[in-house]
Amino acid sequence: MSEEQARAVGVLAGRAGHDDVVDVAVVEGAIRRRDAVITSNQGHIRRIADAAQVRLRIEPV
Repeated sequence: MSEEQARAVGVLAGRAGHDDVVDVAVVEGAIRRRDAVITSNQGHIRRIADAAQVRLRIEPV
């Protein structure tokens, strides 16, 4: 992870009020690459995406 990406993850974590940096990094990367996220925890991923004000495709496991 670059310093720029780490800062983006930190900002997004603060906006989302979410303390799991892995969840936030997954969302940040998906937004940047325009990927979908496949997860067993849709609620956390959705909350982070909502804080970023982006529409992110989230697929359940």
